[in-house]
Amino acid sequence: MNRPDGSGQFAGGWTLLVFGLLVSIWGAVMDTTGYGSVDAGDLVTKWMLFYTGGGLISAAFILFVAGWIIQAISFLPSRNEAVLTTSHPTLFLDQPASDTETENISSDVRGPTIWIILACIGAATALILYSFYGHQ
Repeated sequence: MNRPDGSGQFAGGWTLLVFGLLVSIWGAVMDTTGYGSVDAGDLVTKWMLFYTGGGLISAAFILFVAGWIIQAISFLPSRNEAVLTTSHPTLFLDQPASDTETENISSDVRGPTIWIILACIGAATALILYSFYGHQ
């Protein structure tokens, strides 16, 4: 049996964060005026959308924190796992990492994150454009 690494919590957190941002933006840009006066029903809908989005963003933060805790615990040895110790240091601080190793690490970390950010920006832009120009 594999130990959990928090990836499920991170996926749920990103999903809730995206939906929370979309719902909050939708509520923020919603038009509440109808024929020169303020419509009370639309104000209630705007308030509900805005605060539902805030609740989803808060739940996403809780899932991120839980994922970070689970990920930190997953590095600890289990009860049945032997802890290896050595009498000499295995980490050499005098030896700098090569440039290719540093570039590979930074490109691996940046890869998926940039696509998630671009997808969120694209979805938010499409939602804003639809709410302004979709009703005409």
